[in-house]
Amino acid sequence: MPASNSNACVSSTRTRQSSAASMRPCPMVRNPNYFRRLRGWLTTALSVTGMALAIGQANPNADISTLIEELGNVSQPADRTALLKRLGQSPEQSARLLAAESHRLADFGQFTNAIAINDLALEVGSLGPDATALVQVRRERGVIRFREARYPEAVAEYEQAVELARQARDSQGELLALGDQAKTLAAAGEHDRGRLLAEQALEQARQRRDTLAEAKALQSLGEVQRRSSKFVEAVTALESALPYFIATTNRTEIAETRLKLATALAPLGRYSEAEALFREVITQFREEEDPSGEAIALGNLGAVYEYTGRYSEAAKTYEASLRIKEQIHDLTGQMMTLNNLGVLAQQTGRYRQARTCFDASLRLADTTGDPAGRAMALHNLGGLSHLNGRYTEALRLLQASLAIEEGQKNVVGAAETRGYIALVYRSAGLLAEARLELESVLGVFQEHAVPYAESETWHNLGEIHFATGEFNQSVKEFNESLRLKRELEDVIGQAKTHNHLGLVYQATHRWDEARAAFETSLQLTRQIGARAEEARAWLNLGELNRLRGSSDAGSNFRRAAASAEEASDLEAVEAAHLGIARLARQNRDWPAAASAARAAIEATEAIRAQVEDPALQISFGSGHSGPYEELITATLGLNQPEPAWQAAEQGKTRTLLALLEKGRASFSRSLSEAEQKQEETLNGRLAELNLKLRVLLADSGSTNANAAARTRQELTAARRDYDRFLRQLHIAHPELAVQRVRPPPPELSQVAPLLNDNTAILEYVVSDVQTWLFLIRKSAAAAPGASPAPREISVAVHSVNAGRNELARLGRAFRQRMVQQSPRVPAPEGQELYQLLLGPVQNALNGIRLLCVVPDATLWEIPFAALADSSGHPLIEQMAIAQVPSVAAWLAMDRLAMNRAATRPAGEILILANPELGLSRRREMPMLAGFDAIPGTERQARAIAEIFPGRAQLLLGPDATESRIKRECRGYRILHLATHGLYEPNDPMFSGLLLAREANSADDGFWEAREILESEVPAELTVLSACESARGGVYSGEGLRGLSWALFVAGCPSTLATQWAVADESTADLMIEFYRQLQPRLSANNRPTAGTLITKAEALRRAQLTLLKSERWSHPFHWAPFVLTGDGR
Repeated sequence: MPASNSNACVSSTRTRQSSAASMRPCPMVRNPNYFRRLRGWLTTALSVTGMALAIGQANPNADISTLIEELGNVSQPADRTALLKRLGQSPEQSARLLAAESHRLADFGQFTNAIAINDLALEVGSLGPDATALVQVRRERGVIRFREARYPEAVAEYEQAVELARQARDSQGELLALGDQAKTLAAAGEHDRGRLLAEQALEQARQRRDTLAEAKALQSLGEVQRRSSKFVEAVTALESALPYFIATTNRTEIAETRLKLATALAPLGRYSEAEALFREVITQFREEEDPSGEAIALGNLGAVYEYTGRYSEAAKTYEASLRIKEQIHDLTGQMMTLNNLGVLAQQTGRYRQARTCFDASLRLADTTGDPAGRAMALHNLGGLSHLNGRYTEALRLLQASLAIEEGQKNVVGAAETRGYIALVYRSAGLLAEARLELESVLGVFQEHAVPYAESETWHNLGEIHFATGEFNQSVKEFNESLRLKRELEDVIGQAKTHNHLGLVYQATHRWDEARAAFETSLQLTRQIGARAEEARAWLNLGELNRLRGSSDAGSNFRRAAASAEEASDLEAVEAAHLGIARLARQNRDWPAAASAARAAIEATEAIRAQVEDPALQISFGSGHSGPYEELITATLGLNQPEPAWQAAEQGKTRTLLALLEKGRASFSRSLSEAEQKQEETLNGRLAELNLKLRVLLADSGSTNANAAARTRQELTAARRDYDRFLRQLHIAHPELAVQRVRPPPPELSQVAPLLNDNTAILEYVVSDVQTWLFLIRKSAAAAPGASPAPREISVAVHSVNAGRNELARLGRAFRQRMVQQSPRVPAPEGQELYQLLLGPVQNALNGIRLLCVVPDATLWEIPFAALADSSGHPLIEQMAIAQVPSVAAWLAMDRLAMNRAATRPAGEILILANPELGLSRRREMPMLAGFDAIPGTERQARAIAEIFPGRAQLLLGPDATESRIKRECRGYRILHLATHGLYEPNDPMFSGLLLAREANSADDGFWEAREILESEVPAELTVLSACESARGGVYSGEGLRGLSWALFVAGCPSTLATQWAVADESTADLMIEFYRQLQPRLSANNRPTAGTLITKAEALRRAQLTLLKSERWSHPFHWAPFVLTGDGR
């Protein structure tokens, strides 16, 4: 499986430029914000010189506070002139001093006050005859607007400064203002205009033989080229400017130019030179007692450490920068550095710390009134949410960031944020929305000449069209991305795009072109030492050769595994071993296939352990089922049925098991504060070393055998430390054994308590091309093909040649016939499904009264009760049916039920029906539907209550509230909820039950699955007599996620629900009969045993048969949708 063919992994951060993003493990598409990440630091750096000049030209003995106060007390020009004369200040001196003060306030983020002082400087400067002071005031005003990211206003201020300078014949002021304007245009994304202005200023300076203006113009041109991502040209310009400042011994300008030069060297991978320059600048700023400049340089040095994998040093350097900024009360600088610390924490896997830093950065942005800072923090918080799989939250935060960018008229910044929003859409599967957004921002990047952003946008569009099967369009877009990346000399970007282009060629059977693309990618990655991307190229070549039957495939996969291991790229490690397993399977080398599959699973489990967010954990199995399927095939090839079944179980319901055991919460509560801190430190160390090794191996400038070897040794030691820590925890806290250690798959001997002679488990695993059936029952009745060793419980395995697409097609057609009440009964699709899913084990099911089905994939939505054999008899006539997510989940729930046996709820049954929907007897759910009152459910509820005289609690009409059911659901053995159910296909955890609203309550009258998930429901059985209450999102490995899933997690072992919209009358008849059958079992107050009381599943079966045999309700539409999920005993 080509590893590059998965969802893009993108960098979410924005504030400074990062070559580290190109070292991230593939598959990866860089965020369009990639090359804006230095903006925050350099904003401060840009104007250090201007501030120093202003202070130097002002009266050093003047008290600025007194000056401002005195000037504020008079308003007439004559009075102000007299005041300045008394203070010994000329209007020009005072204007420069006030302008410097406005700059200082802007440095601390006090933009409103800065503009007010600058207004005063303009008024005072206009009192004197020398207009050159007004030129400087206007330039400082432009700096303030630049700091606010209000680029159009900043440009306007610099234009006025240019015009004033021309009027005053201040040629140097004119050229300096032109340079300022050029840098601002470049920051706003107007690179061509900015470059033209900088070149114009340079040409004029040379014509006038003004060496200071020439050096400053070169400095401006270098900054414009850097912002245009033309780093080589930027270095050339800045290196040309530096000798002049050295010759004039202007230490401030020397430091300023070296600082800019270092920031241009870093993106070229010239980290050693950049580091040396930053160190020189830091020393110089310290000697000059310039803490602001020192803090800026420290921040840049921290970035170099980060890019070269020295994360501990980076953190210390950022923290040193932060301390200085706190000492000088530089709130804006603190905001930027906190953001950088958040980026570092995020890259090293410390997401909680990252969020803390981003939150603090956001608070400072709000304190200083800095809209650009607020947009940056919101953007990074949105990116963090995206990485954690919280797409709705990510979009909310990114949209808030976008609103600020648009309000500031920052066209390029807004386009970059929209580009990231498109990537969130893509991750969420909204490909059409992502495509439209990317096409929209592409025009902006082209108009404003932002080549890196444009090249990545073309690449992202290519991936989307590849995902939608529009291969020709995808090829065009990848080729356009490649053209731009060649111009930009973006080698790693070219390698990645070649890899993706090769996948398109492979999908369209253009084998030679695919091979050429993969080999080009391989050549490029080996040229720069990017081991992770090299592993991708080997993987893609291996898969191509496997498909083409070439003997080179094995060598390709092994080299991919080696490269991936060196790069600590777990996804590539998984894919490489999976490729080896598939190749061995093709050659029927079962031991090699099993070994490779187990190695792939080890990588899969290591990746799974890094996934923090439960929502992301749930979808994890969809992209990682291959290793488990290969292990099933290999162990069956070795005639090992039980290990094959264990492989099937190993890949299932991992999130559900963790939630059932409350692993995350209990783990945190069990550990002491010191243990929690130690665990976080050890985890952080592992993440840091993994990323450090990846960076060292990805960048040719940083790669050397000694450094890589040392880092691998450190990583091995860190893993041992963490394992030792876990062992110590398990000794001190035995209750943690199941919660953090990967749970082993169940053994057949553990299943014995769940089964009797009349019960069997039928577990399915559905792959792309086939489906496996695992039948587990008492050995005495085992089918041929069972585990050969005699034992109490045996497993027999069968395979059918029908994959997920074929089963999905049949399932859809079958459901449609049921829902539409087709007169053709039995449905032909149902009979075909019976032969596929039950035919291989039909004889082995003789004598079985309770069949516990473990569905997979689309099988969750098939009503097994209605599947008919060749004689037309539905399965429900032969046996009772229940379905469980996995055998491991059933065992876990059984353990919890046994533990709770002593504290069984005192009440017997709580019945809720016909909730009051208001005076109109109708409830509108915005964007969902309208619902009418259902008085028939009240009649159903009263009839059920009569079956339990004196033991039933009724909640009807206005009493059937969400608040009431939340309060009382813990006190009853059975919950019966007869109301409207709503299935939300886009997010099944927002499916729910419509209830009444309670006055003065925060509840909205809609009890959603996500709310049930956080509740405690210890009932033995919950009956959802509501439409589509058994539906949910089908997740590979996790099962059906919806109301039943949420109730299972909340503690209820069994749920009776419906797979489609049901009729009130037939439902009432079925429910009443169900409780009549179940009532003796409840009165006996125990669990049925063989030959005694009937099971919950049998009670449902008898109720279904009652309808089946009736004249009015015999069609499967009325009785087939009712499904018992969980423990059917």
